[in-house]
Parts: sequence; C-alpha cells; structure tokens
Amino acid sequence: MANYCLVHGGWHGGWVWKRVARSLREEGHDVYTPTMTGHSYAGMVISGVADLISERIAALIYLDAWVPEDGDSIFTLKTMNKQEP
Repeated sequence: MANYCLVHGGWHGGWVWKRVARSLREEGHDVYTPTMTGHSYAGMVISGVADLISERIAALIYLDAWVPEDGDSIFTLKTMNKQEP
C-alpha cells in the first residue's frame, strides 16, 4: 500500500481531510493529515518538501492550490497574477 500526507489549505486544519483519510485507510493506506499553524499555502508547502526529498515522493496532487515554478513565491504569484488557486 501507499503512504499519503494530505496538507490542508489556508484557514483549515488536518480535519478537512477526515472523509478522504478514512476512505484511504479503509483501503489499507497509511494517511497523515498534519495541522499547520498560521495560514498554509499547501501548494507552496508540498512543492518545497518535494524539492528537498523528491526521491521519496511518487506524485504530488494539487487541489485548488498554488503551483509554483522555480523561483516563485506567494508574493510573485499574487502580484504578477500568474494564477489563482
């Protein structure tokens, strides 16, 4: 089976993944749903983590999230209006 780490978006917590996590666990997967303090921008967070440990990650799935390219920050994405999450 697979390991999943589901990262919430801004103004939410790990609880937002309750139903999805339960379904994945029922299928035998290990699921982690951390709650981050402050406003999280999950797309930025998972992109940074993937950059550090890419050899351990099979795939990233962005759901209503910022998808940064090399050198992007939330500031550049918002001010340059490159995309909306």
